[in-house]
Amino acid sequence: MKTLNLLLLGAAGCFFLSCSDDDSDSTNTKSHAGIYALTSVQLAGSVDFNQDGVTSSNLMSETECYNNSTITLKDDKTYVAQYNYVKIGTDVTCDSEISSGTWEVQGTQLLLTNTMMTPELTTTVTLQDNTIINILPNSPYPDRDTDGAAVYSSGLVTLNYTKK
Repeated sequence: MKTLNLLLLGAAGCFFLSCSDDDSDSTNTKSHAGIYALTSVQLAGSVDFNQDGVTSSNLMSETECYNNSTITLKDDKTYVAQYNYVKIGTDVTCDSEISSGTWEVQGTQLLLTNTMMTPELTTTVTLQDNTIINILPNSPYPDRDTDGAAVYSSGLVTLNYTKK
């Protein structure tokens, strides 16, 4: 179980990590700076995690645990991110991870460097208009087994954050 939790945290953490050398476009910085709120956690398939009889491919429709997840890109090229998620252990609970570091834009890619980790871990995500898109292949996500018990499944998960 500890390994599964580490995998889940690693997948969540992958979103918040990246590195790069410089971004001299200050206009880019100002236009991209702001607060981005998580608006969907899309799966390739669908689940009925809340067991209401309705399946959804958006986990945000199945649990409130992802609510209030944000990425704040600051004008000084630093960021703070809070990722809220479902934690399955003895009980099913909501948990949260905070990360911070530096950011830059290269074309349509947003590079985030998590300076809270040693060594710093690198992640590149897509920046499209006012949306940050992070595609996580083979990522764990909350699901239910045939008996209705909470379990982790693994597959393609896409996190979409929209600028407020």
